[in-house]
Amino acid sequence: MTTLFRRLVDEQELRDPRAFLPRFREHARLLAERDRDVRLATLEPAASTFEAWYYGQRLPNRDARRVLVAWFGHSIERLWAPASEAAVASRGGALDLEGADLPR
Repeated sequence: MTTLFRRLVDEQELRDPRAFLPRFREHARLLAERDRDVRLATLEPAASTFEAWYYGQRLPNRDARRVLVAWFGHSIERLWAPASEAAVASRGGALDLEGADLPR
């Protein structure tokens, strides 16, 4: 089963942990600033954790869930549900990335 998370990661060409993890760190830092939650500023999953997420073998923990929901703009339940062609467009995310040096 291909999850929406996997589909969105693939669409952004972030399949390689070396591509995904820096983007995750940046989104965690931005969320930490927005929510004034210093714990998120240094949040970084291991490459093996990302692989487990990507292949649907494991769900993210509480803090990682917050980052992914803000980044992709879908609930964690929706991100880990089967992807359908009609429902892959991100709702834009909860983070205001205007002015940030992040490709969308």
